[in-house]
Amino acid sequence: MARLNYPPNIGVIELPSTAILLEKIRDLSGENIARCDQCGLCSASCLMAFETFTLLREVVRLAQLDQMEVLESKDIWLCLSCSTCRVRCPRGINLVKVMEGLRQIALRKGVVKYALYCKHCRRLFLTTPILNYIKNCLEKENIKVKEEILNLCPTCKKYYTSSVIR
Repeated sequence: MARLNYPPNIGVIELPSTAILLEKIRDLSGENIARCDQCGLCSASCLMAFETFTLLREVVRLAQLDQMEVLESKDIWLCLSCSTCRVRCPRGINLVKVMEGLRQIALRKGVVKYALYCKHCRRLFLTTPILNYIKNCLEKENIKVKEEILNLCPTCKKYYTSSVIR
């Protein structure tokens, strides 16, 4: 077991000696989440925390403990990349990069549930649960959302919206 040193009042946490997920995240994101001391400031500042089942610090803890089920969580796809967690982290861990790294690992392992085929070009593209959240919020305000726009890849969506504006 690798030892993770914390400030004296927190103690020492045991990490698995074969932390495969930890190493993959470090390789993809350049961030060492073993430095996280689970203070919870990231979770407290997350703008999407009310929509998540697993708090951000819990996602990090699952990754620290090499629990691969974190890759199947919808919560890693809800990150808005707003960097609020990064700014507030006392350890300076960029959790936006960590979430992107977890999404990349999920893609490579084939555990992605959030992929669609573009209605226009038929290419596979990734979507996130955030699209459903936005759609639900707009519908609550009685704003109609064209379903075909939501089901377009970013390239086709860009073309479609620019041609509609002209």
